[in-house]
Amino acid sequence: MDENTISKNWGIIPEFFYDLISRIPPGILLFTMLLFEFNIFSLAYINESLKIEVGSAFIIFFTFLTCGYVLGSLLSIVGSFITKKFYTPTLLRNVIKEDTELVKSFISLRKITNINLDNIDSFTDNEFYKIYRESHDYIKLKDERIKTLLPKLSAEASLHTNLVASLFMLLTIHLINRICYSSFPFLHWSIYVWGIITIIFLIWIGKLQYKKLLRFQFSFLRYVVNNSST
Repeated sequence: MDENTISKNWGIIPEFFYDLISRIPPGILLFTMLLFEFNIFSLAYINESLKIEVGSAFIIFFTFLTCGYVLGSLLSIVGSFITKKFYTPTLLRNVIKEDTELVKSFISLRKITNINLDNIDSFTDNEFYKIYRESHDYIKLKDERIKTLLPKLSAEASLHTNLVASLFMLLTIHLINRICYSSFPFLHWSIYVWGIITIIFLIWIGKLQYKKLLRFQFSFLRYVVNNSST
């Protein structure tokens, strides 16, 4: 097998790990908590399940994996909205202001995105997100080594936004369930406190991850442009 074939096949692996890192864990978390929320699962059921056969265990594992992926794919829609509206515009603007060298790489973006890059402060959220997505796809096509690394960084950043979406949906469903079917809707008030604290923490970590991703991404872009010009 030649080197080009190996590189081509290896390029498929990061896309798989993107799903494994960013979508499946939040989806499995939401699926598991919903099972507990609606009393489909219980600690007694788990203890009894430890005695099941290997074949049944495989079926349960596959069910969790499939449901986790499906729910994770739905959560990623919410996660993309969070990225588009809150992370990308603010962080991209800050990264540009903090590191003027990165602005030089925007020369290539003028051709890629067809966006007038002279006045960054006037960009809309959609334009910022387009710069982020188009530059991301562009450098993956131009360099095989970057193609294996960038999806991993992107998955680590997306994981946090998808977890935020997962916890937010879980708290909302829990609240609606308590209001509709319980006389004491705030009986488990500690869940909301810890849930909100966890969401704030994940938002903060997600911000750091996306800032890291943007710096790497535009550094890669500058590297690709410099290599293409030589």
